[in-house]
Amino acid sequence: MSAPLDLVPIWTFILGLSVFLYVLLDGFDLGVGMLFGFAADTRSRNIIMNSIAPIWDGNETWLVLGGVGLMAVFPLAFSIILPACYFPFALMLLSLVFRGLAFEFRYRDVERKTFWDHGFALGSGLATFSQGVILGALVELYQATGDATLLTRAEALADASTHTLVDANGVFQETCGGACNGDQVSFKGIYLRNLARLYDLDHRASYYDFMLKNARAVWQKDRDAGNHFGSNWAGPFDLADSSRQSSAMFALSALADPYSQASPFLRPSGAPNFQHAVGQRADLLRWACDGASCASAGFMLASESLAYLAPGRHSLQLRAAAASMGGPSGALLTLDVQDGATQQPLASLDITAAQFTEAGVFQGFTLPYTQNAADHPVQYRVRWNALAGAPRVTLGELSVDGADALAAANLAHACGRFDGHFAWAADRFRDAGACTLARGGGVRLETGDYAAQIELRVDDFALDSAKLATVSVIDREENKLIASVDVKRSDFSSTSLRTFAVPFHAYSGDHYDVSTEWLAAPSAPRLVERGVSLRRAASELQLSLPFNQRGVGAMPGDGSLDAAGSSLAQPLLGVARSFFSHAFTFGSAGNNVLQGSTAAVPVTAGKYATLQLIGFAVNGTQTGQGFRLDYSDGSSQQVAQDLSDWLSFTPQPNEKIALAMPYRWSKTAREYGNFHLFSYALPVDPQKSLSAFALPNNPNVKILAATLVTAP
Repeated sequence: MSAPLDLVPIWTFILGLSVFLYVLLDGFDLGVGMLFGFAADTRSRNIIMNSIAPIWDGNETWLVLGGVGLMAVFPLAFSIILPACYFPFALMLLSLVFRGLAFEFRYRDVERKTFWDHGFALGSGLATFSQGVILGALVELYQATGDATLLTRAEALADASTHTLVDANGVFQETCGGACNGDQVSFKGIYLRNLARLYDLDHRASYYDFMLKNARAVWQKDRDAGNHFGSNWAGPFDLADSSRQSSAMFALSALADPYSQASPFLRPSGAPNFQHAVGQRADLLRWACDGASCASAGFMLASESLAYLAPGRHSLQLRAAAASMGGPSGALLTLDVQDGATQQPLASLDITAAQFTEAGVFQGFTLPYTQNAADHPVQYRVRWNALAGAPRVTLGELSVDGADALAAANLAHACGRFDGHFAWAADRFRDAGACTLARGGGVRLETGDYAAQIELRVDDFALDSAKLATVSVIDREENKLIASVDVKRSDFSSTSLRTFAVPFHAYSGDHYDVSTEWLAAPSAPRLVERGVSLRRAASELQLSLPFNQRGVGAMPGDGSLDAAGSSLAQPLLGVARSFFSHAFTFGSAGNNVLQGSTAAVPVTAGKYATLQLIGFAVNGTQTGQGFRLDYSDGSSQQVAQDLSDWLSFTPQPNEKIALAMPYRWSKTAREYGNFHLFSYALPVDPQKSLSAFALPNNPNVKILAATLVTAP
């Protein structure tokens, strides 16, 4: 007896074919409809309309076949998808109906031809917008159910839009020309946000290229001198409003590198947003060169110009490994930093074969540099010098201000996959059992106390206190667990990166791995690991300051920092926080702000490396402020520092934004806005014993907390 015919793959093929043909054929019609709004005159509009007149209604038949087929053959999938996307489906169908009416009536209702012309363009645009919303909903449904067919449908919608709703240069455009209202100019941004979520799951190179092209167009062609963005991403800039700004921000942030206090910049060397003139991919996201494959000199790696790092002192670190010991005496590699505005070098470092102490083991090379101005971006480059007899060199990661920073994507994995930012992610649908999300590093350390800092984030937080993972430090030589920390869902208060520290003691010559064990559960959120950094542990002394002003209040009118009686909101600040790996304690009852004056603040005498401060200025940015450091031998040191106003969003040199607060108190009410606390690291002479410090004699300088840090 013959086996029964399995109709599932047959109908899957039929429905997939119908969706593909609809995307291919009616996607062309929708694109023509959107371009219709840009036609200069009636003759041009007639030509555009006549180009699709014989075929437009037949092309939509494939949509009918797909919908009816899904209902008849896969009723369960239909019953899940339709209610979840009911509104965008209804809007799409109404738009298609109105588009059809406009197509027919523009020839028959001559008196209202202009109305029907606008209706045709608007119907095409709304139909496309609805498909973008459905795309995002399908991605959400896929994440909620694990049904891969939803991802396929989302990809079909995305392919249609990225090929048809663009100009000749591939830049997304509105259907309404220069007559867009506030809602219409938001459509592109909403679409880009959902396309980024789709790329986060499937990593199609065409989606990455599309988002990158649009982000560059927005920044280069649709921006005015005040960093306002218009509606036409291909340029020129038209006008600024909140809808245009928010839409453009979605495009710019879709591919933005994650930022964390542990490592402001961390990227695998093989990431596609680096430029590679010579070399080839090695392992997952590493980049390598040898004499055979890289016969001529050139840049193994060059970053784009980065403008988001604060001006001041920074440390660039490259991790690299040589396949063998020995080699030519010259520089195998040159690591450099150049000013993206002037194209002048800021710093460079030659790396020779003799500097590699072990064959095949990654080690860090550090290049300090100073970024002089906020409006001068920087570019990082690694040049292969093509020396005769050079060993094969593999680049691991490039990072800024993160000692021994390792990208999770370049570690070993028993489960998980890339996310949209080349981190490593696990979810409950595809990783049903407990497994090792990431393990590796093999970092050789000297004897001393260290902290492994693991950067993690989730897509769904604070629902319970279930354990999600365990992060550990392992001695590779002894294969021995040295220290570990459990990660719970309640540890996350947002979907942003959070750093988990694992303190441990290392012994000279040993190599240490960092491991993250994923603990799968039916309700577990998606867990993403960006990277790991290993830092020398430094002891800290949190200072109790002689506060002389109440400026952090529990309610409106409770405290005053300026002439208007404004104060910070204590519920947002709390009493203890960590910024940039340093802990701070804030005042609460009574006075809780130290206002600038000549009075010295005594400290426990000792040798320290930095004085860490949290503060800001009021009544405008205060430049050239002198902080005095007093030493036990009777000498003093002046440290000049600019302090930004708490309303400013542009840090001064050697200043970092520590916290952004969404409101403050006025005398009578809650006042919404963006109010910032800033972090300062004043260098202390480590050879002397610090006994006291003094703020500038300026009442506009406000300090909320201080911590002394010893040299590691």
